[in-house]
Amino acid sequence: VSALADSSGRGSPFHSLGNMALVYRMRADKKYFDALIDRYWRQRPVFLRPQVQHSILAMVVAAAWVLAPWHGVDYVYVVTFAFVLALAVGPGGYYLTRSLILSRFRGKKLIGENVIYTLNDDNLHFEGPQRSATVRWPAYSKAVRYADGMLLLRPGVACWLPDSALSGGDRETATAFVASRTALASVA
Repeated sequence: VSALADSSGRGSPFHSLGNMALVYRMRADKKYFDALIDRYWRQRPVFLRPQVQHSILAMVVAAAWVLAPWHGVDYVYVVTFAFVLALAVGPGGYYLTRSLILSRFRGKKLIGENVIYTLNDDNLHFEGPQRSATVRWPAYSKAVRYADGMLLLRPGVACWLPDSALSGGDRETATAFVASRTALASVA
């Protein structure tokens, strides 16, 4: 990896892979998509995370239920039902959201494919049995480094690259390279 001046103004000092490429080979199974969803939500601001949004909604629904005028009903039943309602809206809404996202991936026949992500100086290339795509680096607005991989983000798309799938290169080279191509944040 050679270090040159970064003329793009993005990320860290420019790193070129030359004729090399960083290759991630993996099976895009449910575990992969669970990690993708989890990492995507973790990098978002706290109030935009579904866990927090559903919890706030559950508290509002429960409070509205308890504070509504109930005539002729034992208040213990009102509070008990408010608690059950909050459980359904809070954690229930969170798991429903997660399940709907996973079913969307299943509907597109993305779960279970063996895929390859190849990162080179110009772009990121995705190759799967049913589809392939090449996206130039300027499309990626942000990347986030986690202890076990990197999440690349562009409008409407998140790409999870687990370190365990890296077969061409090492974690440090991959991190420095991605940091030279887009803004890189780190999440513990």
